Amino acid sequence: MGRPLSLLGLMLAGVAAMGRPAAAQGLHLLPGVEELASDSIEDIAVATVDLPRPVVYYNPLMARRYGPLLTRFFIAHEYGHIAHRHTRRGLSELPDEARDSLLRAQELEADCYAAGLADPEARAATEAAIRFFTRLGPFSFDAVHPTGSQRASMILSCLPGPREPVVYGRGETGVEIGPVSGESERVRFEVLAPAASYGGEAVLWVDGLRVGSVSNMRLAEPLTVDRFGAGIHSYRVTLEIYGLDPQLQFNANGSVTGRGQLLVQGGDRFRVDWAPGTTPTLVRDPPPAGPKP
Repeated sequence: MGRPLSLLGLMLAGVAAMGRPAAAQGLHLLPGVEELASDSIEDIAVATVDLPRPVVYYNPLMARRYGPLLTRFFIAHEYGHIAHRHTRRGLSELPDEARDSLLRAQELEADCYAAGLADPEARAATEAAIRFFTRLGPFSFDAVHPTGSQRASMILSCLPGPREPVVYGRGETGVEIGPVSGESERVRFEVLAPAASYGGEAVLWVDGLRVGSVSNMRLAEPLTVDRFGAGIHSYRVTLEIYGLDPQLQFNANGSVTGRGQLLVQGGDRFRVDWAPGTTPTLVRDPPPAGPKP
């Protein structure tokens, strides 16, 4: 979501793109820049900058998850990296703090580029990005990305001209539309314990806030969360894993942590999903089957 590919990432994405041709998004914001689909990248979009002909890669699977407006903004953000010639060459020689600070500044500059596009479709995409980052608040994806609040503030400051008034409603992915400074209406959703084929206790954070835990080693009550508005939220889940000894007692066998994003609407149910050798994720739990007619 706004970082140039490393050399290894470039090679992998290039191989994936050559092996899997797909139609581009077609923004064409800069001459000579290709847009290629690759489901091997871990962000909505990434850019290769240090090439004679730069490329923007986008992940069609994540694009479908987040919708066309946010996808458009993040692709435009990658064009910002190319337009400003953001590079990581030589940054490995800098102290960690100086390097991370410079990369965060690049992210904000790329956000500003995307926000400064003046056509109506770009404006709608920028508004979607403001709502997205406003909900992230103090959370950041890693040390080289600013917080959601910092990014929303920068995007607002880079919007061309006065912002048009918006009305309340529901966005294309279920995110409510309204003034970005307003408090979104909270919804309630549940998180269920992991499958009982092993002992597990999962602790959940949403947008950087610890919201509780669920366990399959006691009465499997779901965790009810009602502190957030509908929309896209980041989560982190740490799963403590237990095994049974010969006396059928649970013994701790370590822990694993996973991260991701959720599209949340009122009444949703998610379940902690994990298998040995993987990291835990939250998956949407299908609603219970109703009575047969």
